[in-house]
Amino acid sequence: ISLLLKHGANPNQRDYLQNTALMYAIAEGNQDAVMHLLRVTTDINACDREGNNAVMICAGTSHHAMLPHVLAKNPDLSQRNSR
Repeated sequence: ISLLLKHGANPNQRDYLQNTALMYAIAEGNQDAVMHLLRVTTDINACDREGNNAVMICAGTSHHAMLPHVLAKNPDLSQRNSR
């Protein structure tokens, strides 16, 4: 991640499902990547195609240990997904 960012990669870039690298790192349970991305991600409230944000992905997976770190970035807890 550091190398990609050093060479200009956008940590908030989205894929065709509107997921960010942070969303994938949370979903995969990669805590090192999550911690690194939380230091550089500017849009903690980014939502995927279904309206899920980083908090919702943490809550919807078994990777709850990352939730306090995500919450420390002061996300908008009033966001709702499409379900």
